Amino acid sequence: MNHEHIKNFNEICIKLIGSLFGHEFSCDDKVTPEPTPSFPSKFMVQIGLRNRNNQVSLILGVTPESTDLILSDVCSLASEPEEQTELAKSALGELCNTIACEFAMNAKIMDEYGKLLPTPPLVWITEGATPDFIEGDGLSGQISYKENVLFTHLSVSPPPNLSSKEEAGNWSPTQSLSIYDPHSYDDEK
Repeated sequence: MNHEHIKNFNEICIKLIGSLFGHEFSCDDKVTPEPTPSFPSKFMVQIGLRNRNNQVSLILGVTPESTDLILSDVCSLASEPEEQTELAKSALGELCNTIACEFAMNAKIMDEYGKLLPTPPLVWITEGATPDFIEGDGLSGQISYKENVLFTHLSVSPPPNLSSKEEAGNWSPTQSLSIYDPHSYDDEK
């Protein structure tokens, strides 16, 4: 993973948050090599992009202040705290999905990793505990708006050794979570 990729990821986050939620975040040039994210957040949102040769993980860490800032209009649609939390999780999952799709279409990403297909977004309410993400070649960064921070993490790892085509759809971003991704490897690099 290189610094240009996380810079691109951060710029896509800034552009989409600005266009979808009307807040102009800016990029912090500080980038930290990390095999897994270690930043504090209220929500962690992860989406995988993968093909037969690579698994790229995009992770957003959203603090309570940033959640309140970017999702205030969305969360105001619900009156109960549980409904607000569900709306926030849904909106953050869709935001990460949109960011991941634009990231995967970047020419430099496609040249380096080939055609990458997204997995469903996963959203955790962390309560200060980071999920047990599988280690990869990763970089962490952040974007900010005034005192509000949104943390970013991007990592790449080879897919597990697959003994059959039926196992090709299995992919897990954490050591304790197992998800199934129904995308096939047909026509992938």
